[in-house]
Amino acid sequence: MKPALYAAAGIRHYCRFETDGRISVHTYRIRPRHETYLHVSTFETEIDVAEPWPIKVPIKKLTPRYL
Repeated sequence: MKPALYAAAGIRHYCRFETDGRISVHTYRIRPRHETYLHVSTFETEIDVAEPWPIKVPIKKLTPRYL
């Protein structure tokens, strides 16, 4: 439901964080003609994206101590 609301609001990019035992990050980009999202990539050790702005972050820096 949330991705459909993001698309309707015109949000061009979003990330989804999964914390099932460890952190993985999934990035998505909007397909404007369809108002749906395209899965761009999945990261498990380091987030490294160029859009909407360049960012490189080791996931271990984001991991809570209990994971």
